[in-house]
Amino acid sequence: MTLGISKLAQELPASATMEMDALVNDLKAKHVDQVINLAAGAPDFFVPLAVKTAMHKALDENRTGYTKASGIDPLKQAVVNDLAKRLGLYYVPAQAVITPGGKQAVSLALMALLNLGDEAIIPAPYWVSYPAMVKIAGGVPKIYGPLAKWPWHDLKEVITPKTKVLIINSPNNPAGYVLEREDLEMIASIAIANDLWVISDEVYSCLVFGNRKHVSIAQLPGMQERTIIIDSGSKRFAGPGLRVGNAVGLQEVITAMGKLQGQFSGCPNSLGQAGLLAGFEQAEADVEKMCQEYERRCQELIMPFAQEMLAKHQGFSFLKPQGAFYFWFKLPYKYQGNCDTFCKNLLQAKLLGLVPGHAFGCPGWVRLSYAAAPQKVEQALKRLAEFFDE
Repeated sequence: MTLGISKLAQELPASATMEMDALVNDLKAKHVDQVINLAAGAPDFFVPLAVKTAMHKALDENRTGYTKASGIDPLKQAVVNDLAKRLGLYYVPAQAVITPGGKQAVSLALMALLNLGDEAIIPAPYWVSYPAMVKIAGGVPKIYGPLAKWPWHDLKEVITPKTKVLIINSPNNPAGYVLEREDLEMIASIAIANDLWVISDEVYSCLVFGNRKHVSIAQLPGMQERTIIIDSGSKRFAGPGLRVGNAVGLQEVITAMGKLQGQFSGCPNSLGQAGLLAGFEQAEADVEKMCQEYERRCQELIMPFAQEMLAKHQGFSFLKPQGAFYFWFKLPYKYQGNCDTFCKNLLQAKLLGLVPGHAFGCPGWVRLSYAAAPQKVEQALKRLAEFFDE
């Protein structure tokens, strides 16, 4: 008998962010504090006190059993209340599913919507896991771009009779851009004209800079019923290890996602759900403080560095972050767009971990996370400037 793993498992790539994170951690074992890891997209804040207190209370009360497969009702209510308050979008709790992280929310939405061979359009740069998630759901990922600023009206050119889903992400990981209302209106008109579902990944929606306001495509006419909104406690409440996210949308789809989840993971983390419920109810000020600090780092550390590199190195370019906590830049000409080699050499020479852009669908670009202590970010930028100068 010949044993072997499935073709799907063989063909799926490892997560590039997790892979780089592992390389950095291997080096940390040798160099201890000298290595700076700006590869992972993990907040450097602790979860708000209200979240910790609620989780302690839940543990003391022995609330460690299974919850509903789709999550606890009070947290569903808090999720829909939040959307009503922030975005003027009204749902009932049955239109929300609580998931083990935003990552599973996206996967479940794809599984609920795609049939074998259906296409899902993914604009690049995209979060590293979207293409793999589409494949796991039996679909075909169709990349649109990569472009720094998309002419969204051209999106219709890549739609075929097999296209069923469009995935958008704003504020964007890795690029930090925020989709403007006019962009969303163009996307919405194309989605409606072509009868597409939209999965709108909004996990960074509370991390928007300046006078900008987050706009969800679900707010536009005709879009609420064809949009699945994804959110997560990982970024908003700085708790990526709690593994609690959510999805909201048409009840038929959400019910299907809950059934799928019951077969995959049983239910979300019971303690994490208790914590996020308290977060929604009591931690709004904590979230605002985190957003202000990310914006301060961007303005005081990232932008001066970006302008200096722009003046010194031919071919260097960048997108000014408008939200989230990522700096997305294009390598100078001398690196000939080889972002993989650049990041590996940077890690070995300067003990600095960044993520190559090919993982996000954009060869020649690199992602730097400034969700780290300001002194670490400052030191990392110094090392990066030195490496550029060598």
